[in-house]
Amino acid sequence: MRCGDEDLKVVAMFMFHEWHPDLWYNRFCDIASIVDEMAIRIDTNKTSPELVKRLQNETGLPIHIKLVTHNFNADVWREGLIRQLDQIKPDIVVALDSDEAFEAGILKEIGAFWNTTKKAMMCSFNSCCGDDGRSLPVYPSKPHMKIFKWEPGLTFVPYMGYAQVTQYANRRDLHWMAVTKINHYCMWTKEMEAAKREEVKTRYGRF
Repeated sequence: MRCGDEDLKVVAMFMFHEWHPDLWYNRFCDIASIVDEMAIRIDTNKTSPELVKRLQNETGLPIHIKLVTHNFNADVWREGLIRQLDQIKPDIVVALDSDEAFEAGILKEIGAFWNTTKKAMMCSFNSCCGDDGRSLPVYPSKPHMKIFKWEPGLTFVPYMGYAQVTQYANRRDLHWMAVTKINHYCMWTKEMEAAKREEVKTRYGRF
């Protein structure tokens, strides 16, 4: 993938499911447009593996699929995804969720990031996107580690929060603070907004 002045092997890793009947495909294509390959974990209780194989044909990208039948667990799934990368050996990992998309310009910024001693990009979010243009909060409110340089042995165990690779977690000397932000579609409809607010309140006690 051409990233500014650099040619890099950029691989996306994410947990895939059909989270909205219309939007999931657009976000999948957004991710596909900025990477060379994908490593995906699929809950077969929610998504058909045949669908992802069709998407592989449509995008023309190598898609490495791991089928999972147990209930979703973000921490377990993150570690499973990063272990999939052991065989792929990317230069750069893009770790977006399937309801997220970068603003334009991320590939150029990845190229600039590559030519530094920094190891990971901490990415901020815009206000959430809504189907009717209503005012929505920035969520999550703090930057998350959505891009990092791959090295052998990277892990998410123990998980340190904010989607951080453990070796790079809370190491400000290793963090590139991204200018390019993320558009988040987790509150696209009013029903999705209500569900997300309830989920966050249940998990953290407040929104």
